[in-house]
Amino acid sequence: MGFAINLNEWHEAERIVLRAYESLDQLKAVVQQGGAIVVNGVEVKAGKDLWGYLKGTLTWLFIDAATRYYDPDQLLSNERSPKEKRLAKLFLEGIFHSLVVFEQLLDLKFGFEEFHQKAPLVAMADLAKEPYKHILKSRSASSLLSRRDGKKESRILKLMKSADLVKTDVLELFLKTTRSSRLAAVESRHRKGESYLPYLFPTRPLTALEISELAPECVGLRQADGKISQERPSVIWAKYTQAIRGVWIKPTLIATLQDSEENKKRSRPAKHVHVGTENKRKIVVALTNLKTDDSDWAAMACNKSNLSRVRYRRIADLVNHALKLNPKPDYLLFPELSLPLAWVDSVAVRLCSAGISLIAGTEYRHFAKDEILSEACLVLTDNRLGFPASVRIWQPKLEPAVGEDKELTSKFGKKWAYSRIKDKAKPVYIHNGTHFGVMVCSELQNSKARVKFQGELDALMVLSWNQDLETFASLVESAALDIHAYTILVNNRKYGDSRVRSPAKESFMRDLARVRGGDNDFVIAATLHIDELRAFQSRAKRWPQDGDKFKPVPEGFRLAKGRRRLPPK
Repeated sequence: MGFAINLNEWHEAERIVLRAYESLDQLKAVVQQGGAIVVNGVEVKAGKDLWGYLKGTLTWLFIDAATRYYDPDQLLSNERSPKEKRLAKLFLEGIFHSLVVFEQLLDLKFGFEEFHQKAPLVAMADLAKEPYKHILKSRSASSLLSRRDGKKESRILKLMKSADLVKTDVLELFLKTTRSSRLAAVESRHRKGESYLPYLFPTRPLTALEISELAPECVGLRQADGKISQERPSVIWAKYTQAIRGVWIKPTLIATLQDSEENKKRSRPAKHVHVGTENKRKIVVALTNLKTDDSDWAAMACNKSNLSRVRYRRIADLVNHALKLNPKPDYLLFPELSLPLAWVDSVAVRLCSAGISLIAGTEYRHFAKDEILSEACLVLTDNRLGFPASVRIWQPKLEPAVGEDKELTSKFGKKWAYSRIKDKAKPVYIHNGTHFGVMVCSELQNSKARVKFQGELDALMVLSWNQDLETFASLVESAALDIHAYTILVNNRKYGDSRVRSPAKESFMRDLARVRGGDNDFVIAATLHIDELRAFQSRAKRWPQDGDKFKPVPEGFRLAKGRRRLPPK
């Protein structure tokens, strides 16, 4: 019945209730008071008012289901159609009328007005079918937050502080710094009145992944409120996760040592983002050869993303294919604008559970005033909490390509959300010892940005939707040599030429993988020998030798301290 109510199928909910009552009436006609019945294999006699108690209890459970499953957007919104309102009222009044018959029997009273008062409180207590953390992203969030009881909360918060069961000061700090990102759908006048109770007593608390996404300072980036934290990222993540999820956590020693290398009094975001404490000598990257149609692009530009079953099946098949690869990939890459935002969680959870990190170009994110933005989403496996977890990082595309900008403006009236981009410098991600950077399509043409990565990277990953294959082929080949790193391009299958390029000495060793064309989606993997590249770059001089695997490093090349390998080769 709750499922029917959640879909606003009031006729179906009514049929379920009536059929249930009819079934009980038939049982009552067969088994009179004192008659023999069997409950869980035990023979007993039907007591007085047995069927009355059962019917009353069932009615109360129906009310409980309606309370939990009623769509918060429908319950708190004034935009419902008159027909929907009328059907909902008739159904609920019918249920409550049934309850009146059993008021004396069950010693309770509950009516239509009480329902509309209590149902939002159930949602605020994180007891509704929809988790509280998801309700905050809906249209009804503002109405929900306006119903909190500040005096009661203050007393509860004071008691929790005195009991020291939960680090309330850490929880308050998290809610304060992440307010703008968590309550993006809430009117600004209601944001300061947010309740603490769903975080003190959550039934579905924020995961470690969601905490790192809402609080970018957990990976050393600027806070959601724009400020820069002075505390070590791993310690911040551990404190937030402990306060919100209620688990005891101690960051691993290696992670703490890594983070301590960063300047404690920072005035700008960290250049290097440390994630994970492993140290891998080589990695396997898997490239998806996935087609995204122009019709899909037009739909996402209109904020009407194509979320069809067929499209989801295609992406799911690629993920399942990647999971079966041997050796298992460390990273799975998706092209620019290929992964709908609504499916990021589903794909990331499936991959991270198998120890595979996701690096994907996601569809446009829409904001008020017709602003639009595309991003690269990085979901990286992380063990800094002492157990397998992951962090999520969003790296925005700094500006659209020329043709993209023209189409978005002339056809759809959209403009790039430059004001939403807080940091224009591209970080170097140090994930389990591997140094890599991420660029989105046309950003590869920025030679200044490429040169800034020189000596810092083991691999440059480029997520692309590009039809000028000859130009980008030259850029990829150039980037592999002037950055002197593995360069990975993953492009829309419609145009193809996805590849993994190495700065190898022998020409036949330069393209480790390259695909173009084809009628079907598939995954291709390549192994990057990180330690061999670093050992070669660690030579004191650029002089070549017989048997070298790589081309000499470019003039002015300076190897980052953390990438040096001794002895060199």
